[in-house]
Amino acid sequence: MHEGTARSPFHFPFPDIDDRPAWDGLPTDVKDALVADAARTPYPTLLATDYLEFSRTGDRGHFEEKYFRRRTMLDAFVLAECICDDGRFLDDIVNGLALICEEPAWQLPAHNSYIRDTPQLPLPDVTRPVIDLFAAETGAILGVACRLLKPRLDAVSPIILDNVGHTLRNRLVGPYLDTHFWWMGGGDGPMNNWTAWCTQNILITALCFPWGESMAPDVLPRILTQARASLGCFLDEYGEDGCCDEGALYYRHAGLCLFTCMELLGAAASYDDPKIRNIAAYILHVHAAGPWYVNFADCSPVPGRCGVREFLFGRRTGNPALMAFAAEDFRQSEDRLCTYEHSLYDRLLTLFTYNEIMGYAVTLHGSAASMGHAVTAHAGTAHKPDAGLPIAEPTDDPTCAAHPDIFYPSTGLLITRDARLLLAVKAGDNADSHNHNDVGSFIVYKDGRPLFIDVGVETYTKKTFSPQRYGIWTMQSQYHNLPTIRGCMQRDGGSFRATGVTWTLGGKTGAATLEANGQRAAREHNRDDDERQNAPERCLVWGMEMEIATAYDFTGTAGHDGTLPGMPPPVTYRRKAMLFKDAAAGCPAALCKGTPPGHGLVPAGDPAPEPAAGPTSHITVPEDGLEEEGCAPESAAGPTGHILIEDRFSATAFPLTLNLMTYEKPVFAGNRLHIGDLGVCEVSKLYESDFAPCINTDTLLPATHTAASQPTVPKTPVGPAAQPSPAAAPPTVTIEAIPITDARLGQAWKHDIYRTIITPDAHCRGIRLEIW
Repeated sequence: MHEGTARSPFHFPFPDIDDRPAWDGLPTDVKDALVADAARTPYPTLLATDYLEFSRTGDRGHFEEKYFRRRTMLDAFVLAECICDDGRFLDDIVNGLALICEEPAWQLPAHNSYIRDTPQLPLPDVTRPVIDLFAAETGAILGVACRLLKPRLDAVSPIILDNVGHTLRNRLVGPYLDTHFWWMGGGDGPMNNWTAWCTQNILITALCFPWGESMAPDVLPRILTQARASLGCFLDEYGEDGCCDEGALYYRHAGLCLFTCMELLGAAASYDDPKIRNIAAYILHVHAAGPWYVNFADCSPVPGRCGVREFLFGRRTGNPALMAFAAEDFRQSEDRLCTYEHSLYDRLLTLFTYNEIMGYAVTLHGSAASMGHAVTAHAGTAHKPDAGLPIAEPTDDPTCAAHPDIFYPSTGLLITRDARLLLAVKAGDNADSHNHNDVGSFIVYKDGRPLFIDVGVETYTKKTFSPQRYGIWTMQSQYHNLPTIRGCMQRDGGSFRATGVTWTLGGKTGAATLEANGQRAAREHNRDDDERQNAPERCLVWGMEMEIATAYDFTGTAGHDGTLPGMPPPVTYRRKAMLFKDAAAGCPAALCKGTPPGHGLVPAGDPAPEPAAGPTSHITVPEDGLEEEGCAPESAAGPTGHILIEDRFSATAFPLTLNLMTYEKPVFAGNRLHIGDLGVCEVSKLYESDFAPCINTDTLLPATHTAASQPTVPKTPVGPAAQPSPAAAPPTVTIEAIPITDARLGQAWKHDIYRTIITPDAHCRGIRLEIW
């Protein structure tokens, strides 16, 4: 990171309580809402047994609810007093400052350890402070509160600020300079959102608290030097493409906290760095529609609305598309004043950008004219990720202009969309931060609603970040849109990854590889211009192909433990996921006269029908990657505006099931899965010779479910004895309802979700899903 020019003395970016014109000038409705939010209720009591509850039962919620409520109450009192300036909230503020300083420690019970990924201690050691995410954030809250209210607090007693400053030196400043915590960088472990998040709050604490003469002259320069070093480590591990492997939720603690650090450090020159511009734009690219996002890893599909920080990051990086998106999302928010937010600094940033962002808002999903010239013009320029990141050219469709097709080589994430459909596919490996075992999984949205889903993650408990993590059902591959192969699920770790990855976005194609040092890379290639000119004029496809059997561990399954003689050929399971775009997204309808899905499917051994007159819809599937031409697959041709998921597997993959996760209730009829009133998925099975209808309606089993904490998986025997014979029964479909009882999952899913389990017969060598 460029050092820039550190502000010395630091200029506090917000008005203190004595700046009456600034506070009085806030919109009246905003001031009224903030004062009403300052409920005069007692602060919650925090007991030692509340802290112990995590080590005793694994529950995080009881302690954390009271812990965070103390801080949001203090924030509310501070803002209300700054607005009113009549002393009515001053006693509540003094009480809050004292209570928080009297807490024996500020780290959460779930973070109470001194070595990364080691068991937490039951109670904090007051002689050895731990700086975790919320210890640092607590310091920032106190620092900003004291800066805003210094003259009023001093009028009560100068001892108040002396006591707070003493606590900050003992809990944060001293340990930060004298102890190395893993998130500071320079060690062996990888960085994640902790680095930017903790560093941001250390900087806010150090720069905002009114230290006076109580801070030695050399302390602040040492803090700034360490902060720059930590952020350098953080950025060194971030992909050049700017993709946050922790997902959209943690982008707000990684990318946006990085932005705040840059502002605090005065590192304006760094905004010219292509990586920084890519980091800023990430949140726009993974947005699906409305409140919905592409949500691999520990990320909810509704991670919260964008707001002021995204808006300002867009402005700094010259990205008016991001600014317009953030402004419109802010307008749609049910809590524009961020009353849920712990960070007082961020709440002030929202307040004093409120008028600007409300005035900037435009409708991205309306007509091109309503979007504003800046958004449309910007879609293929500075908004376009830098450093050679593969991306399709902008189209006339306003949604596609704001959300361009993209492939992120650092994580293997591909996102492509047209006017109605969004397809997201994840390659990469199972070593992401906040990882789920989901290599090869896909997400589909249609008309702005979730069709095939990633469930997300339940409320965090002690088990979430422990050796038992992958015993949690939401982390497992069988509860993603993935197969269970030879009775095995995917394994966690960097060696369990996709291989042979190829992608195509319109006319641009390439291959992605995982290098030996763990850094992903992408190489691009395009067909020779002469070949393009001489090729038949056909519509291009968007998508990805990869081998995903390499993400599974078959050790211990019969014949695959590496020790038995005559070990059979390796298991292969190759997945192809493609979007055939409709005319509104740049695929001319005249070139896409394929057979509608559900027609042209013939049983194995029957002659294929003669091709229809007009442009051919037949494509040849190469052995080494995605096809670039053709509007629809072989004899299962379909119209544009549909998605194809095609899995091909070896005989050694059996026993095998394919899991599909949906939010709307699926109903199976014929060989079609009707997903509520939203979409249809036609299921076919692929033999060596041809395609045939896959599933009989008579094989549909009753919906079943158990407790949502761990849905039941049908037990599949492993080994040669389990291999179906030619006379085996037809393949089956089971539709399983999974109740949503967890509060965190319930923020996104308001009713049951569903898992469809498809079990093909042993002669089958592939399953094709056509989604429209």
